[in-house]
Amino acid sequence: MDFLQLNYFRAVARHGNMSQAARELYITQPGLSRCISRLEDELGVPLFERRKGKIVLNTYGQLFLANVNLAFDQLEQGTEAVRRLYSKDQNILSIACSIEDFLVDRLKEFSPMYPEIGIRQFSCSISEIETQLLRQNLDFAICAHAIDNPRIKYDLLSNCPYVLICHRNNPLAGKSGVYLSDAMEQSFVCENARLNRRHLEKLCKRAGFVPRVSHEVENGYILFNLLEAETGVSLIPLAHFVKIYTHFPSHHLKLLPLLDADFPLAEIGVAYLPERTRTHSAAVFLSFLHRSSEQEAELMLKYLSKEQLELIAFSAPNQT
Repeated sequence: MDFLQLNYFRAVARHGNMSQAARELYITQPGLSRCISRLEDELGVPLFERRKGKIVLNTYGQLFLANVNLAFDQLEQGTEAVRRLYSKDQNILSIACSIEDFLVDRLKEFSPMYPEIGIRQFSCSISEIETQLLRQNLDFAICAHAIDNPRIKYDLLSNCPYVLICHRNNPLAGKSGVYLSDAMEQSFVCENARLNRRHLEKLCKRAGFVPRVSHEVENGYILFNLLEAETGVSLIPLAHFVKIYTHFPSHHLKLLPLLDADFPLAEIGVAYLPERTRTHSAAVFLSFLHRSSEQEAELMLKYLSKEQLELIAFSAPNQT
């Protein structure tokens, strides 16, 4: 009995179909069938009942699967414990970010300043971030809102207004500011990392309409190119537009401040388990994030005109 046999056994139990399990495992169906038969012979116990088109666990198979899963869970926990200890000994921080380019930009500055601190970066969804933080596989996670778990601390790094972005040829571009409802006839390009479709629809519902979403993207560069191609408008944080402005100074986009009262702010924060992040390296990185967010706020003010400043209720970063 070996690890490979047990992994094959779990796949067959999960699918209840030898052919489907074989496709997942990238082996032939006869080869998988022989492997399961050898496992049953080695145990001296039948594990499955063969029925029409299906293979299902019998009572012995269910009991064996429960113990196999327990063994795999123990192995995974042991692997995670070893990785955590190694990262600590090697002065490596494990960091996840649900906003694709945010952490990359920060590390360009952080790594030359602190070459003795290693960074292991992960790309995770919010649900994955919560799980990995609780398992203590991550030191930090950068995300667009707090995680609803009392064990996880969330420091707000920055908050800023949302703005509507469109091409200069768009009819809305002639306005100095807009209400979100002014865009109800427009197609929206949605960048999920910063404002996903569900949140966009929620904001538009408050304004009295359902948005027509033409594109959903995960990348700020794709968003920029779609807007440049006049495919629609986008609701994005002001900080993201400033980044577009600095990277593509010859762009043809127009920033339109939102005039809606009490419109929520876009935010970015860092989530972590307080009991895990007590090392000197963690404290250094956390302090760096707050400093860089303050600098970003100053940069946003620099690129706004006097008229835009009067329209935008800009909120500087808060440190908690």
